[in-house]
Amino acid sequence: MLSVNSMKRKFGLNILYLLLFAFVQFPLRLKGYNIVTYFFVYFIPLVCLIIHIGWSYNFFSRIRKTYVKMSVVLFIILFIVSILWPILSGTFEFTFVTEYWRRFFLLLLKNIFLLYVYECFVAKKQSNIEDYIQYYLFSLILYIGFTILTLLFGNLKVFLVNHLYLTEGESVIVWYPEYATRFGWAGFSGFDMTMHCTFGVILCCIWIVGKNSLFLQTRYMLLGIILLGGNMLYGRTGLVVSIFCLVVTVLRVFLKGQLRFVARIMFISVAVFFCLLTIKDLVSSIDRWYDWAFSAFTNLFTKGKFIDNTGSLITLFSEMYWIPDLETLLIGDAVYSVNGSYYMGTDSGIMRLILFYGIIYYFIGLIATVGILNSFFEKLYLFGVIKRQDKLYLCLMVIMAILLFEVKGESYYKFVVMILPLTLIHKDIRSRKKQFQFCLNSPVSTSEERKK
Repeated sequence: MLSVNSMKRKFGLNILYLLLFAFVQFPLRLKGYNIVTYFFVYFIPLVCLIIHIGWSYNFFSRIRKTYVKMSVVLFIILFIVSILWPILSGTFEFTFVTEYWRRFFLLLLKNIFLLYVYECFVAKKQSNIEDYIQYYLFSLILYIGFTILTLLFGNLKVFLVNHLYLTEGESVIVWYPEYATRFGWAGFSGFDMTMHCTFGVILCCIWIVGKNSLFLQTRYMLLGIILLGGNMLYGRTGLVVSIFCLVVTVLRVFLKGQLRFVARIMFISVAVFFCLLTIKDLVSSIDRWYDWAFSAFTNLFTKGKFIDNTGSLITLFSEMYWIPDLETLLIGDAVYSVNGSYYMGTDSGIMRLILFYGIIYYFIGLIATVGILNSFFEKLYLFGVIKRQDKLYLCLMVIMAILLFEVKGESYYKFVVMILPLTLIHKDIRSRKKQFQFCLNSPVSTSEERKK
């Protein structure tokens, strides 16, 4: 059993928990041993949550006490529809359940497990959302650092490519200059990883707006810039969305009159920009990567069009989007994939869901997501992280970020499973002895708990 006293802290972080967080959030997948990953990352957490039924019961009981329960009910409805609609439509095509919902529940399971470990063995007498998100931010930084190591030491990457799980196509493209950076201990690291980095940037933006200390604002801005660097490695969608969130954040801080921070971030931004240009001039081998990452921004300023040189954006909007017939638009075709490829060949998250169960259920999913976001920002307000007047502004920023991701691929359910545990984090952990009993025992109400 984990012992709090045996866990060493560094820079205010529990190192053992940080490593656990990093390798559960971004699992190591060995070639030919996927079952091992599922055992350690999903089966063991499930067993822990079942054995420690007291904590699990308490966690799910928190849903009943918040507006989150309405969003949970909507997601349950969507899950039931996902099972029934292929039957009622006669397609009997259930890959939406076996793929989409499987990913949803597995991501939710491991994020609930990470919160369980934090509340029971890591947190102090009071849970602290800011303390908890540090582990998410620094696990991302560990992953980014590891990716950089694979770029600096070619033999390390060769070894990992030979021993980590990669599809046949991924094992080839990871050597292309424009894809060489999309690699880490979890294997090929593309859309999902850039979404994680962007969520980290969003968390940094929230704390920048909520803080009044120039030092703490600068700290979160520097963390955000490191994660922005991660987006330069893993995906342009996250890079665009992260820059959008940082610009919105700086504007909000400017409107609040915090001009010293605005001046500092402008200086940091200019310094980072010139560093990138210098590296590009000195290291010619990164030209193709630089063109992949920044061509859309370069074309925006030189040609007035936000179009990348690889043709990805043109392909996305010319081939992946169209207006389906009215019946498909309203109720979908109850088909998610055909012969291992997405139905109708679309790469858009919005189109995939509309084609499966129609635009009405798609909007139900978005409404459920907005409900969880609203509860999350209400929690931040109650914890004193943000002020009431910042809540709507930040909530709209995150909604816009999710929609921008949805243009490219399925994303809102991934944001939901990461935000939900933060929304339900327990503030009062009580004494360590009572906390340990709270995590292990069956749910028996004490007079103290009834008062709470």
